[in-house]
Amino acid sequence: MGAKILIIDDDVDIVEGEKILLEGNGYTVFTAFDGEEGLRKIRDEVPDLVIIDVIMASPTEGFELTRQIKRDERLASIPILMVTSVRRDDETRRHLVKGILPHVEDYIEKPVRPEQILQTVRSVLERREGKPAGK
Repeated sequence: MGAKILIIDDDVDIVEGEKILLEGNGYTVFTAFDGEEGLRKIRDEVPDLVIIDVIMASPTEGFELTRQIKRDERLASIPILMVTSVRRDDETRRHLVKGILPHVEDYIEKPVRPEQILQTVRSVLERREGKPAGK
């Protein structure tokens, strides 16, 4: 069985597409559609990686969820891959860079290409396991 990944995003189509892609590449995937459900599943499943969308029910829901995960001693070591549609010149992007990026292992801007998400997931998981990326 591959690494356990939890995808948290309020866009059902994105979640389903990422789930199919990741399961097709050997990962075990769980899903949640908001921060509250995501936090419950993180605590229940203790995944190897969490993929979190920034903007869900509120423009900062992903940020808040990330903070909650990193404040919980049991969950703090779980790597987070942030997915965002926030662009470089937006105020929210500046918030992401200053406040959240130090707490996430990587981030991807939407639209996400399949090869990009696979490469980034592999890289984050390899770093977590102490393996050089790309090996």
